[in-house]
Amino acid sequence: MIGMFKKDNYVFGSILGVILITISLLLIYVVMLSLGKSDIFQYYKIYLLALIPNILLMRYYLKVLNYEKTGKALLFVSFILFFAYFYFQFKK
Repeated sequence: MIGMFKKDNYVFGSILGVILITISLLLIYVVMLSLGKSDIFQYYKIYLLALIPNILLMRYYLKVLNYEKTGKALLFVSFILFFAYFYFQFKK
Protein backbone atom coordinates (compact mmCIF):
# COMPACT_ATOMS: atom_id res chain seq x y z
CA MET A 1 0.00 0.00 0.00
CA ILE A 2 2.77 2.44 0.88
CA GLY A 3 4.70 1.55 -2.27
CA MET A 4 2.04 3.01 -4.53
CA PHE A 5 2.69 6.46 -3.03
CA LYS A 6 6.38 6.36 -3.93
CA LYS A 7 6.24 7.97 -7.35
CA ASP A 8 8.18 10.99 -8.57
CA ASN A 9 5.76 12.57 -11.01
CA TYR A 10 4.14 16.01 -11.42
CA VAL A 11 0.71 14.62 -12.24
CA PHE A 12 0.77 12.25 -9.28
CA GLY A 13 1.74 15.09 -6.94
CA SER A 14 -1.02 17.34 -8.26
CA ILE A 15 -3.67 14.65 -7.92
CA LEU A 16 -2.43 13.73 -4.45
CA GLY A 17 -2.50 17.39 -3.39
CA VAL A 18 -6.04 17.98 -4.64
CA ILE A 19 -7.31 14.79 -3.03
CA LEU A 20 -5.64 15.60 0.30
CA ILE A 21 -7.03 19.15 0.33
CA THR A 22 -10.51 17.86 -0.51
CA ILE A 23 -10.38 15.29 2.29
CA SER A 24 -9.09 17.93 4.72
CA LEU A 25 -11.89 20.35 3.79
CA LEU A 26 -14.50 17.63 4.21
CA LEU A 27 -13.14 16.67 7.64
CA ILE A 28 -13.09 20.29 8.76
CA TYR A 29 -16.62 20.73 7.44
CA VAL A 30 -17.88 17.69 9.37
CA VAL A 31 -16.16 18.84 12.56
CA MET A 32 -17.57 22.36 12.24
CA LEU A 33 -21.07 21.02 11.58
CA SER A 34 -20.84 18.83 14.66
CA LEU A 35 -19.88 21.93 16.67
CA GLY A 36 -22.99 23.72 15.42
CA LYS A 37 -21.49 26.05 12.83
CA SER A 38 -23.80 25.96 9.81
CA ASP A 39 -22.36 28.78 7.69
CA ILE A 40 -18.93 27.18 7.44
CA PHE A 41 -18.05 28.38 3.94
CA GLN A 42 -18.18 32.00 5.08
CA TYR A 43 -15.16 31.29 7.25
CA TYR A 44 -12.34 31.41 4.74
CA LYS A 45 -9.80 30.33 7.33
CA ILE A 46 -10.75 26.70 6.78
CA TYR A 47 -8.82 26.88 3.52
CA LEU A 48 -5.67 27.63 5.49
CA LEU A 49 -6.37 24.74 7.85
CA ALA A 50 -6.73 22.44 4.86
CA LEU A 51 -3.19 23.37 3.78
CA ILE A 52 -1.55 21.88 6.86
CA PRO A 53 -1.70 18.19 5.81
CA ASN A 54 -0.61 19.17 2.30
CA ILE A 55 2.44 21.00 3.62
CA LEU A 56 3.37 18.08 5.86
CA LEU A 57 3.09 15.66 2.94
CA MET A 58 5.13 18.01 0.76
CA ARG A 59 7.89 18.07 3.35
CA TYR A 60 7.85 14.28 3.51
CA TYR A 61 8.24 13.97 -0.26
CA LEU A 62 10.96 16.63 -0.49
CA LYS A 63 13.07 15.82 2.58
CA VAL A 64 12.60 12.13 3.32
CA LEU A 65 11.99 10.57 -0.09
CA ASN A 66 13.84 13.19 -2.19
CA TYR A 67 11.08 13.16 -4.82
CA GLU A 68 11.32 16.69 -6.15
CA LYS A 69 8.69 16.47 -8.88
CA THR A 70 5.97 15.23 -6.54
CA GLY A 71 6.96 17.76 -3.86
CA LYS A 72 6.92 20.64 -6.33
CA ALA A 73 3.47 19.63 -7.59
CA LEU A 74 2.20 19.54 -3.99
CA LEU A 75 3.71 22.99 -3.46
CA PHE A 76 1.99 24.29 -6.60
CA VAL A 77 -1.42 23.00 -5.47
CA SER A 78 -0.83 24.54 -2.03
CA PHE A 79 -0.01 27.91 -3.58
CA ILE A 80 -3.17 27.80 -5.67
CA LEU A 81 -5.28 27.26 -2.55
CA PHE A 82 -3.28 29.91 -0.69
CA PHE A 83 -3.96 32.49 -3.42
CA ALA A 84 -7.62 31.43 -3.52
CA TYR A 85 -7.81 32.20 0.20
CA PHE A 86 -6.54 35.73 -0.33
CA TYR A 87 -8.81 36.24 -3.33
CA PHE A 88 -11.93 35.27 -1.40
CA GLN A 89 -10.82 37.07 1.75
CA PHE A 90 -10.18 40.43 0.11
CA LYS A 91 -12.86 40.23 -2.57
CA LYS A 92 -15.35 41.91 -0.25
